[in-house]
Amino acid sequence: MIILKKYRSFKTQFFHLSTKTTIILFFTLAVLFVAGYRASSQSNLIVLDDSALHPINISEYALVYEDPTGSKTLDDILDMAPESFVKTKSKVPNFGVTASTIWVKLRILQKSTSAFKLSINYPRLDSVRLYYPNQYTYASILHGWRTPDREANPKSPGLIFSLPPAPIDSIQTYYLKAKSLIVILPLYIGKSQAILDEQHKNALYYLFYLGLVAMLFFYNFSIFITSREIQYLYYSSWVFFVTLYFLIIKGYNRLIFPEDFNMIFRYTNIISSLGGISILLFVVQTLRLKEYLPRIIKWYTLLCSMYILIIISCLFQNFRLASNLSQLSLLLTVILGLISGIIMLRKGHSYSKYYVYGFVVTLITMSIYILIFQKLLPFNLFTSNAIVVGSGIEMILFSFGLGAKIHTINQEKQEAQQIAFNALKEKEQLICQQNISLESNVADRTRELSIEKQKSEDLLLNILPAEVANELKRDGVSKARNYNDVTVLFTDFVNFTGISEILTPKELIKELHICFKGIDEIIERNSLEKIKTIGDAYLAVCGLPKSCAIHAVMAVQAAKEVVTFIENRKQNGGLFDIRIGIHSGPVIAGIVGTKKFAYDIWGDTVNTAARMEQHSEAGKINISGATWELVKHQFGSIHRGKIAAKNKGDIDMYYVV
Repeated sequence: MIILKKYRSFKTQFFHLSTKTTIILFFTLAVLFVAGYRASSQSNLIVLDDSALHPINISEYALVYEDPTGSKTLDDILDMAPESFVKTKSKVPNFGVTASTIWVKLRILQKSTSAFKLSINYPRLDSVRLYYPNQYTYASILHGWRTPDREANPKSPGLIFSLPPAPIDSIQTYYLKAKSLIVILPLYIGKSQAILDEQHKNALYYLFYLGLVAMLFFYNFSIFITSREIQYLYYSSWVFFVTLYFLIIKGYNRLIFPEDFNMIFRYTNIISSLGGISILLFVVQTLRLKEYLPRIIKWYTLLCSMYILIIISCLFQNFRLASNLSQLSLLLTVILGLISGIIMLRKGHSYSKYYVYGFVVTLITMSIYILIFQKLLPFNLFTSNAIVVGSGIEMILFSFGLGAKIHTINQEKQEAQQIAFNALKEKEQLICQQNISLESNVADRTRELSIEKQKSEDLLLNILPAEVANELKRDGVSKARNYNDVTVLFTDFVNFTGISEILTPKELIKELHICFKGIDEIIERNSLEKIKTIGDAYLAVCGLPKSCAIHAVMAVQAAKEVVTFIENRKQNGGLFDIRIGIHSGPVIAGIVGTKKFAYDIWGDTVNTAARMEQHSEAGKINISGATWELVKHQFGSIHRGKIAAKNKGDIDMYYVV
């Protein structure tokens, strides 16, 4: 019983003790929670006081919100829950290549009356707007390198906003709205002079880089001016475009060029593409790839085409496609140049090692640069400037490689001169041997002259009938002869003048050549002798210089084939219709004059044949009564009656059917 009472008493005391402890513990935890909450709520508070002698990196204090659609307004942002804004996982907010609009929330406790500035040390943001408290609402300042109507001071490499004065011990909330192809937000706050001093210090570093680059550019460009070696022009062009590109992406173009001129530099991918084309041409020329690696040239051509596509994309405002293609093309350029250098080094060209070293450095630094945009590496002082440092090292190495290559070429020239001297001695020995074979060469030349003579004779036979040509070679002249029984054929194209006015001279000559070539084949096949062409007229005769008993039949047969040929030609795109006139009778044939021999025929028969052609129609063969008497049993005909012909009176005319 006593034990039970003691137990109950102990239990009651323990309960009271536990209750007090619990209450104390509860209040302790509550106080710690509130303190923790207040500490948490104050952890993103930026304090501005006079102790800050240098710009403060406030990126880790920033709260960010990513708007994928880009449709949010400031009112929408102000209505959002506080937890919608989150801290970034990296020291510098890096969203890489993104289509989103990024909002940044900054809470600032003002402890100083000094003027402060907000700096974004990544000048390639297209558009940045700072919203700041202004009485009971928000006002804004616009900045950005692709924003022509920016309201902030543009004469600085970075994006700098002047913070408006705020009451002492007040907490002001600021919002940044950033929109760009690549969004990286290294944020700094400091006193105005501290921000300017920091940028001045960074400018001195870049000024050293520009001095190095300028020395390389002017040195190599002056060599090009004096030597006209195209490889120095390619190198100088590459250095120029690369330097201009870095000048822009670092924001220093605002300090050098007028504000209106800076709008041209929206198209940085065009500048980088021109630099890429220059380095491709430089590598092909200096490594002598066309001579030693001709198969690899097609890959260089393909890369040049990609750079041209990037330029076209920029001109059509497709900056996202241009940026992605630019990163890929520049990386492939470095890889291809590295492969070319390694292959040439293995072939024994020692100067290629400078290109291998240069491309290795560039590959490393470019990979760092691209990995920043892909959010695989943090944005910091080293990674953001690695590609600039790498490009400077690459320029120096390529300059060394160019000098080594010229030295190698000079050695090769000396060796070539020695080889030429040795070859000269060998030629002296060969001269003696050539004198021995001279007689053999004379015999060969005689045979060649015989061949050329035969060609001349063949050409003469193509101009004159064989009998006339032989007579001309034998006697030096050819006498005119009477031929009492021949048939003369005349052709002419209908409306030739009108058609020639709608054709170019080249088209007209081409069509005439096709037609006359076909007529030539028909004339030769039917044993007629072509006399000449007069403009669009064609004159041929059958029965001379060799007589032919059926000269009229052969002439009419040839005429029918000519009509068929011209009709078929017109169905296949030809333009001309033809009319033909034929007459039979005596003529005189021969050569007149002593220059540019031409075989011709004369007489009333020729004139009458011309009248037959003039009174013919398109696609018709008009023959005289004299010819009809000779062919009436071989061809059908339609009698047209007697028709008056100029200077000939009435002549019986027939159409051959």
